Amino acid sequence: MFKLRLAAAAAIACAVTLLSSGAQAYPDCGVSLKLSSSTLVGGKSFSFTADAGSVDCDWTVTYRGKTKTGSGTSISGSYSTPVVTKKSTSEIRATCKHAAFGASAAPATASSAVTPAFYSAESSAVLPAATTTTCPVDATVTLLPKGGVDDEDDGALPDTGGSNLWLLLLGGALVTGGAGVTYAAQRRKSSH
Repeated sequence: MFKLRLAAAAAIACAVTLLSSGAQAYPDCGVSLKLSSSTLVGGKSFSFTADAGSVDCDWTVTYRGKTKTGSGTSISGSYSTPVVTKKSTSEIRATCKHAAFGASAAPATASSAVTPAFYSAESSAVLPAATTTTCPVDATVTLLPKGGVDDEDDGALPDTGGSNLWLLLLGGALVTGGAGVTYAAQRRKSSH
């Protein structure tokens, strides 16, 4: 029973990790978008990779009004982020446009006309038309202010406000007072 609970907990942890990685896929197209980091300090850069498996796409990747384009089965690149003063989120969208042949196009039909041995401009079959399919996929990028809790490069503690000088003075007064009381107690003990 313990092993079953442990296996269930591990499966849940894996599912949460996969779902929170910043990658999302459009369910009908099989397009995926992966980010090097979905949460980072503003002013830093992140890289992305969009992949459509074996489908050749005309790609458009947009983040904060900046667009990158390309073609092929995948596209990779990076974006720099702005410096922020408070936690903010924004979307990155990768769009795959590709030609699709299939059910929505008209089926091929054969002509019953006899084709002579010489060239004829008349067509004997109608090929299905290609339709353009657009597959968008989005991911969320979270930006943190510099000096925030998740800022590993800065190493600075967050400013909680207020001066700590009064604590230093109070501690010094207590140490001096304790030393004076100890000295007075020892003098009284030696004179008796």
